[in-house]
Amino acid sequence: MSDRAKLNLASVIWLEKPLFSLIVGLVLLSFTGLLGAVICGENRFGIVRLLCDGLFWHGFAVMAGLAWLLWRREPLVARACGIVAIMVAVIGIYAFRIEPYWLEISRLQLKTDKLEQPVKIVVVADLQSDVFGEYERKALRLANDAKGDIILFLGDYAQESPYHVRDKSLQDFKATLQEININAPQGIYAVRGNLETGYDWNPVFDGLPVRLLEQTETVELPNLCITGLSLTDSHNAKLFIPECGEKFHVVFGHVPNFALGDVRGDLLIAGHTHGGQLRIPFIGPLATASKIPNQWGAGITDLGNNRTLFVSRGIGMERGYAPRFRFLCRPELAIIELLPA
Repeated sequence: MSDRAKLNLASVIWLEKPLFSLIVGLVLLSFTGLLGAVICGENRFGIVRLLCDGLFWHGFAVMAGLAWLLWRREPLVARACGIVAIMVAVIGIYAFRIEPYWLEISRLQLKTDKLEQPVKIVVVADLQSDVFGEYERKALRLANDAKGDIILFLGDYAQESPYHVRDKSLQDFKATLQEININAPQGIYAVRGNLETGYDWNPVFDGLPVRLLEQTETVELPNLCITGLSLTDSHNAKLFIPECGEKFHVVFGHVPNFALGDVRGDLLIAGHTHGGQLRIPFIGPLATASKIPNQWGAGITDLGNNRTLFVSRGIGMERGYAPRFRFLCRPELAIIELLPA
């Protein structure tokens, strides 16, 4: 076949089957973009961001443009493309602009025969802001207004970013805690997250009624025990933590890996996973950035032997190189009520 004949054949394919040709072109373009991202050193978050850009920006533009181009020649195909474009736009607006700031207050109740009086625990996980704004202030006000007996801060207070940006976010975080007069009768406890590495995070809570548990430590209260884990121990899937006598025992840390170990607590609490940020119906999160099974990545899990795991979806989301979205995985402020059986 001559070069002229090949060119004419390609033109016929394009004219007769423009949708097929466009899809092939999009697939090749997407593959080339991903390959370029890997070659250029993008991390996994950067690659996901490029995928999102391709779907929600380029995908919408292509589908909308195709609907317009084919409206007279292929009206059924044009309508289908238009519907796809609208769906992509609606999902994109919801996932990027609505759900990440649609904070849910989750209320959970656990009954135990180890308590004679109710205890309310407020869980603040993964604010992870780079620009601390009204959304984060509202979340902290709600945490304080919940009137918890205990408040637990699970780490990741500011996103990795240039020092001046991170420091400004941490200053605003501290100023808000001072402004709302954060308090809890049985104490406020904070542990280190992954993002509190490489700098001294202790000054963030200076002058506040917050006890920092830098190393794994157990605090005995009149009616229960609280064990806060170091970041290293929270990562440890073979961790051993003994009972705390006959008292109800709360063990909390940033990463939920410790729930796989021999941790003899009645209630285990963790953050870090963000619930996956993206959850697929009937499947759940695609990843949790931890060693626990994906189905443990958010909410309550019965671990057996009278042990319960709670993993918070967190207040913030992954930022930096990552796409800033949530889908079917709303941010949450958790309030856990421990009730006498």
